[in-house]
Formats: sequence, C-alpha cells, structure tokens
Amino acid sequence: MSRPAVLLSIAGFDPSGGAGLQADIETANALGMRIVCAQTCNTIQDSCAASACRLSDPQWLKRQIASLFNDFNIAAVKVGLLGSIDIIQAVGESLEKKRLPLVLDPVFYDGSGHMLMSRRAIHPLCQLLLPLVSVLTPNRRELFMLAPADSLERAAGKLLSTGCQGVFVSSGHIEKTRLRHSLYQSDQPTINIESRRLPREYHGSGCTLSTAVAVQLARGEPLELAARQAHDFTMRTLVKAQQLGRGRYFPKRL
Repeated sequence: MSRPAVLLSIAGFDPSGGAGLQADIETANALGMRIVCAQTCNTIQDSCAASACRLSDPQWLKRQIASLFNDFNIAAVKVGLLGSIDIIQAVGESLEKKRLPLVLDPVFYDGSGHMLMSRRAIHPLCQLLLPLVSVLTPNRRELFMLAPADSLERAAGKLLSTGCQGVFVSSGHIEKTRLRHSLYQSDQPTINIESRRLPREYHGSGCTLSTAVAVQLARGEPLELAARQAHDFTMRTLVKAQQLGRGRYFPKRL
C-alpha cells in the first residue's frame, strides 16, 4: 500500500499563528493535505508586528529536512522565511537533488515593514534556490528587491532567466476597488487574475497563497490551475478574516 502524499513546509515559527509554519499547517489541512515541517527560525511577533528573529542552526535544519524525506512521501515543498545566507545554503543543499515541485515565498519583511532577512541574502537566494523553483510568489516589493527593473514584466523575466519556472506576483491595485495577481512563465502569455480589493490589512495572506499553490502542485495540477485555485482559496479566507489581536486581521483558513 502506497503512503499518502504530504507537503513539506520549510519556514519560520510565528507565535501568533497568523503566518509561517502555523499558517502553512492550517492551509494544507483546510485543503485536505497532510503536512510536515522544518523550522528555519523562531520569531517574536504578534498581530501588529515582528520584533525579533532567532535563526535555527543550519546543520540542525538540514538534519530535520533529511529525516522527513527519509520517512515521508513528500510530493512538494513550500519554502517561506529563511532569514540568513547560511539557512539559504542549508535549504539549497537539502533540495538540490529532489526534483520536486517547489514554491518559494521570498519573505524579506513582515507586514508592518520590519526587516526579517538582509538584502545581502538576495544574491545567494537567486543563485542557489531560484533554479530549483517551480513558482515564486513575491509581492510587488519583494519582486523588485529580487530583480530591479522598470516594469513587472521585466523583473519577472529576469527571475525566469535564472531557471525559475514561474513567477506569481501580487501586482497591486489596478483601480480603487480591484486587485490583480499575475502569473509569468517563460514563452507563455501572462495570466492575470483579478479580484475585488478588500478593506483591511492581513497577517499571513502570502503564506496562505503560497502554501495553497504548493498543495495543488503536490496533487499534480498544472501551474496555471494551481495558481487560480490558490488565489480563490486565499480570497475566501480573507473575506472571512478575523481580528484576533489589536492589529492586522487573520485569514480564516479552517
């Protein structure tokens, strides 16, 4: 009897439960997929902001990941907050020969603007991880940090030239009441997915989207369909979001 497919999340710990590993666990479970996790860092944060980040030991992280691959039928990987060049190298070495669908959510800042990973990590991130990536899920700010350019299309093109297979970017407001996500792939037309603009600020929406994409890729869905399904799921969680603390709203995933 074959073992069920599971998703591996490699990300940071958020004690508020809004983002990071806890968001990934809720998202995968809501979509009916089991998930295993490796922790890149521990943070101090709440619904308002993150204030500190303590990194995991890179060798310990590599042992965590190797142990999970040895035991479970991992069908796809989602990577979130990495935090340092050493962690990027550890994750790259752990995944370079796996040839699995890989979704990378390139987290540099939390939603309040607190920096969680140095700009010095951009080059090793692009060099070591992007050639392994099935789809990158940056917001507009993260996209231009990774690939400075005068347009979304040119920035995405730079990232695709590294070997990354897709870039699914939140390109922001197209008018006061509408938002757009754009999926870029090499030698294919851009896919634009529009939705209504919601009135609040959210904690963990990017984690929700990237993990939902990873779940669909783990099931063998093509990237365009995975992106559309993940977008629709994420919007449903935001429509029902709750203000659990004093700050941003939390997506209601379960």
